[in-house]
Amino acid sequence: MPNKITIYLPANPEFFSGEVVNGLVEVNLTKSIKTRGIKLIFRGCEMVQYVNAEPGVARVNTKVPFILNRVELNAPTGEYKSGTHRFPFSVLLPAYMPATCVCKPVEIRYEFIAWVDVKLGFDLKTRNLLRIGGDLFDRRLWLSPPPVSKDIKKSFMFASGHISVLATLAKSHCFIGETITINMRLDNQSEKRVDSLKISLRQRSCYEHNSSKDKRKIVFFKQKIGFVLEPSCQGEKVIQFQLPLTLSPTLGHVENIKHASIKH
Repeated sequence: MPNKITIYLPANPEFFSGEVVNGLVEVNLTKSIKTRGIKLIFRGCEMVQYVNAEPGVARVNTKVPFILNRVELNAPTGEYKSGTHRFPFSVLLPAYMPATCVCKPVEIRYEFIAWVDVKLGFDLKTRNLLRIGGDLFDRRLWLSPPPVSKDIKKSFMFASGHISVLATLAKSHCFIGETITINMRLDNQSEKRVDSLKISLRQRSCYEHNSSKDKRKIVFFKQKIGFVLEPSCQGEKVIQFQLPLTLSPTLGHVENIKHASIKH
């Protein structure tokens, strides 16, 4: 069995910024080796794929670390005998970290990287991903989220009047996979007859770099719902649907993430 290094994290390694992560680095050796120590770092990276304005270059991939913290291990320099060596660690995550996100062209990833710094040989190296759900301020909002509403008016080119729609979500922060409820109040002050309602969930991602801009839109959910509303009448409708498991977290302007956004 070859030499091996492993990083152990909690069974469900998802945390919020500002929390403490406890883990273990385990090194299994088949023979003694001389080292300059065992190292561990915590890294957050923004990875993007954008359109480059330079002639002849269609796309460029870039990976920019915005967090790079060295974690102290009680693993001194010297010789390590064959067998299993374990090094527990505890890390306080930085505050105001953007959530883990995988939404092309933008990705936000966090990982622990550990390696054995071997003298006169190849280093043993491994990594383990860590999911971040957002900062603690957002977490408090998730525990007691306020409702959110949007009022829209629609006019017609060849008919007088307008239709007003007031859509209200029971809470402003939702989890992926959660079933959400939309309360709709309609006021038809036009000459048109409403036959149905259309509802869709769209995810927009944007990345800007110098003169280049890459925008993408994904429609995750689209449904036509039967609903009749005569002219000069009012009505209400309650709609429920489940958020797809493939959604990425909303990502606004965050420190060190200055050119990417994801909106729903």
